[in-house]
Amino acid sequence: MPGYNIDRFVDMSESERDEMQCSICQDILRDPVVAPCCLQMFCEQCINEWLNTETTCPHDRKVLKIDSLTRPPRALVNMLMNLKIRCDFQESGCNEVLKLGELTQHTITCKFMDSICQLCHCEKLFKHNCVESLLDLINKMNKDNQDLKRKLELATNDNEPVAS
Repeated sequence: MPGYNIDRFVDMSESERDEMQCSICQDILRDPVVAPCCLQMFCEQCINEWLNTETTCPHDRKVLKIDSLTRPPRALVNMLMNLKIRCDFQESGCNEVLKLGELTQHTITCKFMDSICQLCHCEKLFKHNCVESLLDLINKMNKDNQDLKRKLELATNDNEPVAS
């Protein structure tokens, strides 16, 4: 997974954005690592994917190997973890803004997290309605059933084997 979408961050200065941005995905760093050749930071996944096909640093084009990447200084990680970010489930209705370092724990317990409805076993989203979800499912199943009946009728009329 590349970095965190830059638009999710609140009250981030331009200099913070510039320092905490992965130069590959252009998002805010996720699991940052440092290239020793230029001291540039990248998302771990971004640079690993880059180095699976390339042998040079995307920033300064010097030879770079995965095993030479290092973790950034603790002070920088602390700055990153203190950035304010909106919840993963903002589009589902969660208005929480929290520190990036608190995001994982919040995501696990967020009441807006997508899950399975205990009543109808459908995917539960914000403002979920079991009746509407089940009606959609019934309509889809009826359509699939009609399509299968048509195929069976055509196959039996033409004495052809039933195609799946």
